[in-house]
Amino acid sequence: MRAASVAVLALALGLAAATPAAAAVLEPADAEELAGALAEVTADQDVCYGWNVTIRDEGGGDESPDVGSSLGVGTDPAGDPAQCARWVRLDAQIRYTSEFSDFEDSAAVDIASNLERPPTVGDLAGEGLTAEQLLGAEDDVALVRMVELLPLFTARNGQAPYAEAQPAATVPETDVPTGTPGDDTLRTNAPGLLLAGGAVVVGLALVVWSLLRRRSRADLRPVHEGPDDRPDDTWTRPDGRTADGPPL
Repeated sequence: MRAASVAVLALALGLAAATPAAAAVLEPADAEELAGALAEVTADQDVCYGWNVTIRDEGGGDESPDVGSSLGVGTDPAGDPAQCARWVRLDAQIRYTSEFSDFEDSAAVDIASNLERPPTVGDLAGEGLTAEQLLGAEDDVALVRMVELLPLFTARNGQAPYAEAQPAATVPETDVPTGTPGDDTLRTNAPGLLLAGGAVVVGLALVVWSLLRRRSRADLRPVHEGPDDRPDDTWTRPDGRTADGPPL
């Protein structure tokens, strides 16, 4: 029984270690929605907007970049001068460390542009947006918010007119972020850890059941009373003499 419990636990931990981390911050549908919203703003401002998120996962996950713009998902606004003579792009670098590493996950944000007065990271900070938010459970919401504010910052700096309509690319509250960064163990091994936890509970239950079964068997064994354990029926009579048997 003990060997079986250990085997189940080892299998669960093995599955946890093999669970890969996801590569992109945005779900494909959310990325498409954001790109569409940016395309509408570009039509008003004549400025292309986009994002380029580079993910480095030391835990072994896919590290392909997460790129999109007014021209569509997977297209860098700076790579097509014919359609994007002026552009602004949010650049982010996210590093997920191994669960065995002594270092914490980290993130950095910058804004690249060919405008004379482009938006800055300080503009994002003024709206309460920081790189560390890309490591939280709502990393996708933070990324969308950062990108959709770029047209507003551009207009504030006098580099483009305010857009007549800036449809926000919102992420549903029920949406689960693709990356789910933060703590490495929870981020990369959640399914395996749940299985391992279940194996531990089952193992403990089997141990408790075994102990109770042994205890119940011990209670059912007959108890032999030796000569010294038998009750003494000798009693003292009122006249001081002793007699055997119970008193009358």
